[in-house]
Amino acid sequence: MILILVLPVLFFHLIGDDPAKQKKNATRNIAVVNEDMGASESENTARFGQDVVAALSERPDYTWTVVNRSAAENGLKNRKPS
Repeated sequence: MILILVLPVLFFHLIGDDPAKQKKNATRNIAVVNEDMGASESENTARFGQDVVAALSERPDYTWTVVNRSAAENGLKNRKPS
């Protein structure tokens, strides 16, 4: 019975009252794999992958890193950012 009462108290004491809360100055690192080769039709060329990466880099609350597929897979496998 005492164990049932102590475990939640200990749990919330160790992780805090809001484990999902972000620190004010925390930056989140996200790796992006861009394999877009672009497409062309007549004289028009579209490279949407470059446009998406440029749009993502405008978000100051995230740190975006463009990596190749192998680096991303290794990062996921080893649970380490690339």
